[in-house]
Amino acid sequence: MTHGEVYPAHQLMDGPVKLSVLDWTTAAIGDPARDFMFHHASVSASAFENTSARSVDAGGRIWPRFADHCAELCSTPPVELGLYALQAGAPGHMSAARIQLNPQK
Repeated sequence: MTHGEVYPAHQLMDGPVKLSVLDWTTAAIGDPARDFMFHHASVSASAFENTSARSVDAGGRIWPRFADHCAELCSTPPVELGLYALQAGAPGHMSAARIQLNPQK
């Protein structure tokens, strides 16, 4: 189970240890790295490593080159938006996805 958008706007902190995560509308069965990709993109490497290690200590699983995987996931939102646009039949979203996928035009 993944949340899919774990970033500061979806987090409530109660001191340095307790974290609550809001807005589970993007939850899915899928790639657990999705819950780390924004963290990887926005914090130091040591903070990312500490967070990953704490996740493993709590029963989570990561794999070799996990950080690289998280970095690569940051490039997928335009494709995901295009897929959503196709499923929803939303021309405005399709136009936005096209612009993001080919910003030179």
